[in-house]
Amino acid sequence: MTARRTAPSRKRASPVKPVATRTRTAMGERAATRKPVATHEPAATRKPAATRKPAATREPAATRKPVGTAKLSAARTSAAAGQTAASREPVKQASARSAGGPPALRGIVAALRELHGAADTAPVSDPWEHLLRENVAYLVDDARRESTFRALREHVGTSPEQILAADLGKLAQVIERGGMQPEHRARKLRRCAELAQDIGLETLRDAVCAAGPDGRATGVARRMLKKFPGIGEPGADKLLLLARRAETLAPDSNALRVLVRLGFAEPCDDYAATYKAAATAVAGQLGTDPEWRIAAHQLLRRHGQEVCRRAEPQCGRCPVRPHCATGLVTA
Repeated sequence: MTARRTAPSRKRASPVKPVATRTRTAMGERAATRKPVATHEPAATRKPAATRKPAATREPAATRKPVGTAKLSAARTSAAAGQTAASREPVKQASARSAGGPPALRGIVAALRELHGAADTAPVSDPWEHLLRENVAYLVDDARRESTFRALREHVGTSPEQILAADLGKLAQVIERGGMQPEHRARKLRRCAELAQDIGLETLRDAVCAAGPDGRATGVARRMLKKFPGIGEPGADKLLLLARRAETLAPDSNALRVLVRLGFAEPCDDYAATYKAAATAVAGQLGTDPEWRIAAHQLLRRHGQEVCRRAEPQCGRCPVRPHCATGLVTA
């Protein structure tokens, strides 16, 4: 009986040993958790904070780049402003020079004839064909415009009835070499044909032939011509000039640039105003010979295309440079 009671008492004392074991295990685990502290970089080996540049004072790359870009942009802006001012300088000097009066137009034309040779033979004087030539091509040289007009005449025809009878797609294909937007140019040709039918080709030709010193007759022809696509005041003047029916120089944009640089007009952003001023300035020097006026128109136009260009004018080739403020600046 006694032995049986002793055995249970030993069983109750046996759990004491695992408690001690668990305590040591727990202490070991806590020590293990402190181990990473010992693995931290010792203070002696760490770079002192005083020697490190604070983050707030360091300039990140993303911050430094815009500063450099801003400086570069400022420099470019300054350079562009200088270039713009330089490009405007000849125009300003040309304006100041015009106060002394422009040179004699006949002397200018004679000098241009020496450089470029005789003016090309003027196209036929029929206003209807000139209207077609103006609309058959866009932003191409004279040779390409003429070849496009010949293609229209050979493959479609030039009468209003032939143009209206042609399929729009075929018409665009025939004049395709005349520059950009052939379908748009084909529609303009059809519009010209419609207007010609409404007005009557003979009526149009008679109105142009009646133009001349009589302002009323010239006004009638001018208003009639301006109904057609692409024909404004300069275009109407050109058609009347080539028809030998108007005392005008009818400068296109190239010839007008030459006249402005020579001081015949003040440069401004209003093309119509500049055109009118130049036309008025040369009116007293045109004389009565229509062939000379046509030659002057063509020579000034060619000079503007080949020498007195809008960008990078070839002033070294220009025989009228002594009369031109742009030429004096580039000399």
